[in-house]
Amino acid sequence: MKRFLTYALAASVALVACTKNEVKPVEVDQEITFQAVVDKAATKGGTFDNGVTYPTNRPFGTFAFFYTPSVGYTKDAPKYIDNAKVENTSGASSGSAWTTNPKYYWPKQGCLTFMSYSPYEELKTIVTCQSENDALAEIKIPNWDVDANQNVDIMIADRVDNLTANGENAGYTGVSTVFRHKLAQIVEFSVKTKEDFGNLDEHNLPQAGSKLFFLQKIEIQNIVTNGTFSSGVKPSNELGAIGIWTNVDPLATNSYDWYVNSETALVKGGAYEFNTTPVALSSGTIKNNGYLLVRPQTFAASDNKKIEITYVIRSYTSATAYSDETVVQSFNIHSATESWDINKKYSFTITVDLNQIYWAPSVENWTDGSSKEVGIN
Repeated sequence: MKRFLTYALAASVALVACTKNEVKPVEVDQEITFQAVVDKAATKGGTFDNGVTYPTNRPFGTFAFFYTPSVGYTKDAPKYIDNAKVENTSGASSGSAWTTNPKYYWPKQGCLTFMSYSPYEELKTIVTCQSENDALAEIKIPNWDVDANQNVDIMIADRVDNLTANGENAGYTGVSTVFRHKLAQIVEFSVKTKEDFGNLDEHNLPQAGSKLFFLQKIEIQNIVTNGTFSSGVKPSNELGAIGIWTNVDPLATNSYDWYVNSETALVKGGAYEFNTTPVALSSGTIKNNGYLLVRPQTFAASDNKKIEITYVIRSYTSATAYSDETVVQSFNIHSATESWDINKKYSFTITVDLNQIYWAPSVENWTDGSSKEVGIN
């Protein structure tokens, strides 16, 4: 009897201590399901009360690592789920709608740590999740070209540790999967004059001394478009867990025409005329219906990453006589902000004076309304 117990114990220890990629899912009563929301839902308590619904038609990918409570999550933890596709097959945003195929079940003993990414189809062949340089596993997306993938909104979910069963939160059942955007977004330029230079007559027509302003072009220049994203190894509630983009070689850059006036004749009252009332310009020439996904990056005073504006000042010497002056001005993005950051969106307000331009960038979290404005002359 003692010998039998010894063999049984040895077999049990061997199962727990198996090497990487050898852990097999064990079918028990509870299937592993997922709760998927986006961004500001996360709190230290893991609740989803303020979450933005994750798109039900967008599968995501997941990894899970197995370990025992006595050992804890380490770099040597074997994979329990390896890049599985998670789909919503019911169309419901709550309950246990998010599942894998094939199904996975919670292990009878031990814990799981989950790491997930989105979207699955666009990233599944290049994404990795493994330990490097004796560190914990992290999700990595190598040499990603944002410019070539303007329709791909990369999101990584907060890492979830020490799970043994599906959770219940605000009508959701499963692994709490809170996604966060890992790119930045340019959403709008607004342009206006500092004061009313029109000096129009009682019929709202130009006269001697009137000055009208016509926007011709706004261009974002020499922006880095590629890089490698690493999610980092820190728990999601620790500072620095947001992840990082690093440069690759060769480094790719591109310039974007945010706005281009396609009209050859400048007519008072046209959409391209601007005055003291800000004219909001959601891009009509850039992909994605008026916003631009950009790789998070830093700016330096010495680089050539700029925003350039071209406009025409029409100066009247009489009601019908005028001359046009084309003005081209640019500013180094570093003079307004030191970086475009992960999970942020940016707007720029451009105020034109006769001899000076004022630039005021506004930054806010991707999914909420909090903002912070700074201005430069």
